[in-house]
Amino acid sequence: MTEPPSPTNEAQSPAGPGAAPAWSPERIEVVKTRDTRARIEEFRKRHRTSLLTLVFTDVVGSTLLKQRRGDSAATAILQAHAALVRDILAHTPDAQEISTAGDSFFCVFVRPSDAISFALRLQAAMRHEFGRSAIEAPSPQPSPKG
Repeated sequence: MTEPPSPTNEAQSPAGPGAAPAWSPERIEVVKTRDTRARIEEFRKRHRTSLLTLVFTDVVGSTLLKQRRGDSAATAILQAHAALVRDILAHTPDAQEISTAGDSFFCVFVRPSDAISFALRLQAAMRHEFGRSAIEAPSPQPSPKG
C-alpha cells in the first residue's frame, strides 16, 4: 500500500504548499481508496474478467466480545479470525485480500461460488475453533428504563 506522506514534509502534500496537511484523515482515505481501486483493477486484469464477487467480513459485536470475555480472550479470537481468513484465502484459487480495517476484511473472488465457499468455510472454521458462541451476534441487552 502506498504510504501517506510524512507529516513533517509538507512539500509531499498532493495539493501543494499552503494546502491542508498531507497527513489529514481525508488525504489518507484518498490514498487508501486509490490503492484499493488499483488492487481491484490489477486483480481483475490478472484474471481477465470484468465481473468480480466482493466479500466483506466483520466480527459482529467485537466491542461487546471484549467487554464480556476480556481484552486478552477477545484479541485471541480476533487474531484467530484474521489467520483463518488468510489461510482460507490462500487455499482459494482466484481470490485475494484487498484490504482490512479493524477486524473486517475486504476480499475479491473471480467466481461467486468461490466466495460462498469461502464464507461457509470461514464460519465452519470459526465454529470449530471457538464454538458457536464465538461467531454469533451477541444478544442485545435490554436498555434501562428511565
